[in-house]
Amino acid sequence: MSVKWGEDQEDLSAIEVTSNDELFHQNKPVLSGIDVRSLYCYLLSAEDRRDKETWVINLMEAKAKGLSPTRTIGDDARGLVAGHGVVFP
Repeated sequence: MSVKWGEDQEDLSAIEVTSNDELFHQNKPVLSGIDVRSLYCYLLSAEDRRDKETWVINLMEAKAKGLSPTRTIGDDARGLVAGHGVVFP
């Protein structure tokens, strides 16, 4: 996968399988999204929360850049699952 750049925006449309999770730095969540094939990190966002709304905002931004995965690997974190279900039903 090669990420294309243009008009100040990356093109994430070539990403087919993603892996999403929450990391923690100083007890604060950092939302992450990785392209499984290339290991490109398309999402790394320090947040105050890891709830549904926070995931929806971050995933909608990635979707606006063309992200439309055919599969996603993730754990059963409630916020992640709920947010992903809203953005990629």
